[in-house]
Amino acid sequence: FFCGVFPGSSGGLFGMAGGPAIFRFYRRPMAIAGIRYLLLPAFAFRSTSRTRFVATRRALNSEVRLLIAFAVLLIALATSAGRRFPPPFSPVTMRRIAFATLLLIGLSQTFNAMIREPSQPPSAP
Repeated sequence: FFCGVFPGSSGGLFGMAGGPAIFRFYRRPMAIAGIRYLLLPAFAFRSTSRTRFVATRRALNSEVRLLIAFAVLLIALATSAGRRFPPPFSPVTMRRIAFATLLLIGLSQTFNAMIREPSQPPSAP
């Protein structure tokens, strides 16, 4: 319940409601594969839904479609490389890296919001 309601209600704060869920999953003694099986479909569904919504508004111009194609290719290559050459870190170290990454993302978003001109609207995710 907590992992559904809290991330859903705080999704506007993080731009993508996965921040609190990821933090909660990585703090629990779960296997990395189990965390992955829970998070990847959730993020895929959320991203696909957002993309479909934007597409219905006819806002996917050629530049956005090119970026999508590049991102899909990059993700496929990184996934293949990660399977072939797994990182030599223990699960605890991987959790710490994930935590540090999330912390840096949050700090950068906070910093960007603090230095933005008051008249500038926030950029769309």
